Amino acid sequence: MENFWLYAELEAEATNPQALLSWHNNHTRNAHELISSIATEIAAADRVSDLELDLRPAHVKMSKLKLTKLVTELVDNAFKFSPPNTTVTITLKIIGSSFELQITDQGRGMNSDEIIALGAYMQFSRKLYAQKGSGLGLAIAKRLTELHDGHFAIHSISGVATTVKVILPAT
Repeated sequence: MENFWLYAELEAEATNPQALLSWHNNHTRNAHELISSIATEIAAADRVSDLELDLRPAHVKMSKLKLTKLVTELVDNAFKFSPPNTTVTITLKIIGSSFELQITDQGRGMNSDEIIALGAYMQFSRKLYAQKGSGLGLAIAKRLTELHDGHFAIHSISGVATTVKVILPAT
């Protein structure tokens, strides 16, 4: 239910210029530390040895609360849709004035039609795979990125790997 309400809130705020302006005035310093903490906590359930971090010091134009949600959804998905004993790699770097976060898993991947169809409540191949959740995680991450003047991209080779790349303004 939390994700349902958050997605509805994001869509409502997307039409409110004052809300978006206040979003753009928020920053997270030392985002690399936050990302490391979130990823380590998610992996701690049973996948610590599968986590590979390559995080450069970075600050981003996004509140800590929203960055936490974005990273949690992406890292959770990477672990959820990749088998144990496969690597989930998280990289963070600053390129010019851009904050670039990349998460790669070695899971079942997505085909190009699934990537194009990405939206709220989308769960792919549900009949073939047991899936928990609402199907909102990637949609929320994508929308948060877009509403912060960022770029969200997915590159996937079905059955091999998926990489999600988020580019946001750095501070």
